[in-house]
Amino acid sequence: MKVKNDVQFKELFELFPDAVVLIDTRTKLPVMYNRVAYAQLEYEEDEFKKISISEYEALEDPEQTAEHVENIIKNGRDDFETQHKTKYGKILDIRVTVLINIIEDIPYFLCVFRDITEQKNLQRKIDAQNRFQSTLLKSIAHALITTDTHGTITSFNEKAQELLGYTAQELIAKESVMLFHDKNELRKVAATL
Repeated sequence: MKVKNDVQFKELFELFPDAVVLIDTRTKLPVMYNRVAYAQLEYEEDEFKKISISEYEALEDPEQTAEHVENIIKNGRDDFETQHKTKYGKILDIRVTVLINIIEDIPYFLCVFRDITEQKNLQRKIDAQNRFQSTLLKSIAHALITTDTHGTITSFNEKAQELLGYTAQELIAKESVMLFHDKNELRKVAATL
């Protein structure tokens, strides 16, 4: 690559808030990258430029990574989630976008590695809370219906199904006021307000 192009690429790379790496498909080594790329993996720059994808890829073994690389070369791009291992062993959840970029007749991977660890951790907590809530709803001996702040039913346990004769699938996401009250009665109450 020409020096002018190197400088322009480097300047563009540094603008990205995510890790951006240009990887030589022949050597599997980074040839250009931004600060986020090596800092995210807790490497110094001089260390990072010497490590291949397999050294920080945490989900795939080297053979799987090689197969994945071949598929990307064949298809021209890929978007996927994986995990990267930092220099000190910390595991990061990563959203990857890879494009093939031909420079001077040599194919390179232009990669964006977005750290989604925080979002994944939050989603795991939400999933755990949902499992807890579901278990709690199933174990309560009384009819229980929960709604959001707009009165839309968000959960409906088995006891409520037995008492009211509706299934949860019939009522979840419906407005509870309209289901359990007479419309004329609601109009009379609304008129007095």
